[in-house]
Amino acid sequence: MFLHTRGGSGGYKRNFSDGAMNDYCQKMISGEYGTDRYNPYIHLMSLGLNAEDDKESSVLKTTVIMTDGTNNERFSYVDNYVKLIDQAHNSVYVIDFGKNYDSDMVKTLSLCGGRYIKVNDAAGALLAAHDVMNDTYLSYNGSSGDNGNPNNKASGSKYIFVDGKENPNGETNNERMDYIPYSTKYYNDKYAKEIQLGFFHTDRKVYGSAKVHDSYKDIFETFQDKTQRKKDYFMQDTIIYSAICAATIADYDAHDVFYSYYTGIGGDSQGIEKWGSRKIIPARKYFIDSKGLYNAYGINYTINIAEATKAVEDKINAGYNEAYIANSREYPLTGGEFSHCTFNNRLDIVVDGVSIALNLAAFGTFNAADAGNVIYYSYDKSTNKVTMKCKYYIIDYYDYEKYDYLREQDAAGVAKSFELFGVYEAEYTWTKGKNDIKVKKIDSNPADNGSDEDEKDNNNSNDDHYDDFDYFASDEYFKDLEEKTKSSSKKMIDNMMEDFEMYENKFDMNTLPDDRWEAFIDKFTSCVQEYGSVTKEMHYFRNKLNRAPATLDDLIAEKEKWELLSPVTSMYHMNNTDFSVEGEYNLKFISTNGHYEAVYNKDGILLTEYNDPDNMGTFNYVGPNSDALLHKKYDVDTYKNWGNVKGIAAIPKPDCVFALRRYYENADAKNHRMGVEMLLEGNPAGAYYVPSNYNYAGAYVVTGNFNFPVSYYLQDSDPKFPELNGGWVTNYKVSKGTVIVLDKHGYCTEGYDNDTKFNFMNFYFVPFIDVYLKKKN
Repeated sequence: MFLHTRGGSGGYKRNFSDGAMNDYCQKMISGEYGTDRYNPYIHLMSLGLNAEDDKESSVLKTTVIMTDGTNNERFSYVDNYVKLIDQAHNSVYVIDFGKNYDSDMVKTLSLCGGRYIKVNDAAGALLAAHDVMNDTYLSYNGSSGDNGNPNNKASGSKYIFVDGKENPNGETNNERMDYIPYSTKYYNDKYAKEIQLGFFHTDRKVYGSAKVHDSYKDIFETFQDKTQRKKDYFMQDTIIYSAICAATIADYDAHDVFYSYYTGIGGDSQGIEKWGSRKIIPARKYFIDSKGLYNAYGINYTINIAEATKAVEDKINAGYNEAYIANSREYPLTGGEFSHCTFNNRLDIVVDGVSIALNLAAFGTFNAADAGNVIYYSYDKSTNKVTMKCKYYIIDYYDYEKYDYLREQDAAGVAKSFELFGVYEAEYTWTKGKNDIKVKKIDSNPADNGSDEDEKDNNNSNDDHYDDFDYFASDEYFKDLEEKTKSSSKKMIDNMMEDFEMYENKFDMNTLPDDRWEAFIDKFTSCVQEYGSVTKEMHYFRNKLNRAPATLDDLIAEKEKWELLSPVTSMYHMNNTDFSVEGEYNLKFISTNGHYEAVYNKDGILLTEYNDPDNMGTFNYVGPNSDALLHKKYDVDTYKNWGNVKGIAAIPKPDCVFALRRYYENADAKNHRMGVEMLLEGNPAGAYYVPSNYNYAGAYVVTGNFNFPVSYYLQDSDPKFPELNGGWVTNYKVSKGTVIVLDKHGYCTEGYDNDTKFNFMNFYFVPFIDVYLKKKN
């Protein structure tokens, strides 16, 4: 690399190594080399394979021009270089230290795909130089996925589009805020790289940390000292668990992650691979709430958010005023590390010891991890304001690869490793080209205790109303919504989804009066149609909006509100599953307004995402009877892309056609439908073909352990059940052998779990009948 100055007192040529670039930029900008602090001349740096005296542009890789924007020649050097750079397929950066943002320069650079970076101070210059170095290194030195090909610049993109826009390498991704920004290296380490193990006197090879689990289960089951070894595991793990609880005091997540590991529970959702598992916990406390020194997570969070704002402005400068972006898999963000756990010298012991002591919860939960960032941003040109909504991740894998004693349990199948992701969501606003960022916290956190320390610019006018259920979906609510979002359809959608979930955590949404519920539905669906497309987040959100009677009998009682659909239009809901053993008996109804669907199995039980996600009825943004083409666009095509629920793909059409054939070949199934049609017409003779007056009353035995999803909100902190504080949704284990007594509507009247010591009184168990609950004789 060499430097060439145009007319300045600091202009001379000098060779540098790649690693000297950041330091040299700072010295040059600060005047250490004899230049003014903001040199009024153009500084041309050419970074490439060329020798010191070789200035042929055809061999240059990257050209960086730094200026204060005041030279009289109006960037004539840039204009000249644009032609050469464009011909040679090089990259160009202009780093501007001037007072004003130069839109003309942006247009000039756009001719060759260049990048304009506005810098306000020396600290910003360091970040700019850091960006250039990393872009150049990744683009031209290659990554694990590009085979070192210098023409593959896509691998060097820090932030890629994740909303369907095409990226430089021609690839697209449309996951939007559901995108998980784990790195290629993370995937290789956890699911692909070769690992040599040696447990129970046997050597074995597995591929990826996730494959350690159960890899020695067959040997352990026949191991001579299996019983004693299990006792040793339990005793030692209990000691470790107690120590973690004592050291981290009230940090529930620090306790829970180890508990989930050594008890074999693992994660509570699907991992990157379907057979893997993942646990997601709130991350804020590890880099914002923590008051400890040497908190690498906090330092890196600040740097990563600063880089994200620059990436957003770069996208805006390129003409994208609204987009979803995320750091690419080839460019993981730096999360943090509290200790290598090696303590090789005294300095390590002092620094790591202090760091660990002041950040015990973070050390016990993550210790070392990557970070990732998924962003939705929008730019309002009329006000020059940028809004950036971030989903910031700490990305780790919870295992014990350096501790054979604990890893042996994973291999034996006693313990279970899992993906561990910390998530923090916040919204940032600033004036484009200025460093006036304000932040609004938007995620719930049990450790938050109501602090508004970082809520400097809270744009959500509903915050004062979240305890007022009478406000939600009222006329005042919609008036405030339109004022806050300036009637932007996408902003209204995002706000309404956020508001719904906030109120859902505090109140029973089924108690919302019908007029206000329908007002919310009408507003939300009209915004979706105005926006013109359905995102993945919006697609899954519709499951919260579907309303249907709990049983077929209940629906028949209000038959004027529903229409029974034909077998052909119901075939996607007639598949054989564990809950619909004979799917050809399933009946699909649609509400008269076209929005709600209800599907019932042979026993007249409503199918939902909890008992039968393959056959469940779903909410329609556009009813099939009102506009078939729009219904296909907003409801059918999105189902084919993403299924009904996360992790479960759509049923292939051939399977549904086969289900329809089973119906036509089953006389009893056709009689069942005929009986329901008679009842809907008011003919009581239909009851002969349909089991009616279904009564759930009785005692049921739990046939296998399962998780019951529960949403709670407690006004005050509850030390006994800390996981229920702050509106968190959690899963409660229901143990095999527990006796659950239900009333005729399916609500629990008696149900004490002797293993978990939890009483399930008033829990609604109908979705689990015949899946995990068997009625006692």
